[in-house]
Amino acid sequence: MISKITTEAQYKQVMALIALFIAKATDGGGFHSLSTAEISLLAEKYEDEVSNIMPLPVTINAVV
Repeated sequence: MISKITTEAQYKQVMALIALFIAKATDGGGFHSLSTAEISLLAEKYEDEVSNIMPLPVTINAVV
């Protein structure tokens, strides 16, 4: 599993995987048709690229 996209080839690989998930969800009538592992990969992709959850920012206020 790719944890960080560093090359165009990796980007294309991830985008192909996302397209596969979307097609499977569309064919299955919704995202409920995806397995737990597939859903977690979609969530991980969103977290990594959109919400920037990881890495967590460490601040004094967050620790105290």
